[in-house]
Amino acid sequence: MSVQYQDYYKILGISNTATTEEIRSAFRKLAKQYHPDINKTKNAEERFKLINEAYEVLSNPDRRSRYDQFGSNFGAGQNIKDVDLDKFAKMFETGRANPFSSKDRQSKRTSGGFSDFFDILFGGGAERKNFNFFETSGNKNSSIRNEAQRSRADSFRAFTEREAKAGVKASSVRQAQDITVNITISLHEAFTGGKRTVSLKTNQGQTKSYEINIPAGITTGQIIRLKGQAQAITGNSVGGDVLLKVTIAEDPRFVVTGNDLKTYANLAPWEAALGGKLAVETLSGVVNLTIPPGSQSGQKMRLKGYGLSSKVGNSGDLFVELRILVPKTLTAQERELFEKLMNISQFDARKV
Repeated sequence: MSVQYQDYYKILGISNTATTEEIRSAFRKLAKQYHPDINKTKNAEERFKLINEAYEVLSNPDRRSRYDQFGSNFGAGQNIKDVDLDKFAKMFETGRANPFSSKDRQSKRTSGGFSDFFDILFGGGAERKNFNFFETSGNKNSSIRNEAQRSRADSFRAFTEREAKAGVKASSVRQAQDITVNITISLHEAFTGGKRTVSLKTNQGQTKSYEINIPAGITTGQIIRLKGQAQAITGNSVGGDVLLKVTIAEDPRFVVTGNDLKTYANLAPWEAALGGKLAVETLSGVVNLTIPPGSQSGQKMRLKGYGLSSKVGNSGDLFVELRILVPKTLTAQERELFEKLMNISQFDARKV
């Protein structure tokens, strides 16, 4: 994620009143121009990532609204500088607020309470429904369902013991939560996998960079986990994990459906009628596809194994949909030949 202000409208070359269709059209044009597989100039890849980043925000009405209000620093953790953490902490020490009580969890009537704090802290991006807060006092027999929870519980227990020695009641210390951050990767990254650096902004306005491993074949919605790194981002005494939720950016050449890909191939009428070879672009290079005589517009052909790989080791397929196009204008000779074909052909499209 970018940590400096980026003018997403300027990146896509559109005005801030652009419609959804204008945003999509500008993205497709620029994405095709700067795609790393096509554009080999020095800054093409970085430009391509900025274009994807801009489109991810502006194509989503809610994110666009937040961006228009706050700029590019609207994401997780960006507004934490506005929170007086010392003041907030004292609210619990003096007993004036307890966001962990069942009453406060079930009601949003308490002004400045727990929900408001985390909405400010994470810009609404944290998934609070998965938070697992509990008191340590008298809770030794609590059930911990998985290894990640047990690891966090051990860290939490050690922390409360240290705090108890310093005169802090264990019951006032709570278990920290995981936080979720959305990241966008290109289709090429999803196909090849590999290393990538992700920069996140901390609650102190600093940036912390992580080198993550993107597994080949990852799909939209899957999670890359940075174990134990929530503490470094939020500054909490006990940190959970940072969950990077992946979205694959639109690619002007392919449509992604699970591990399968779809693309289009345009044919002239005589190519469809006579058949032949057609060069088709795939994520791993150009492949010669055999077009059978009498091919129809809308007909789909499959290139087996040319999709995205999967966790079980199999790869998806690339489906090529044929589109038969006719010339919009004809030369005199072309018109003569088409008229001759019309007169001698026994084909009647309306009786097919």
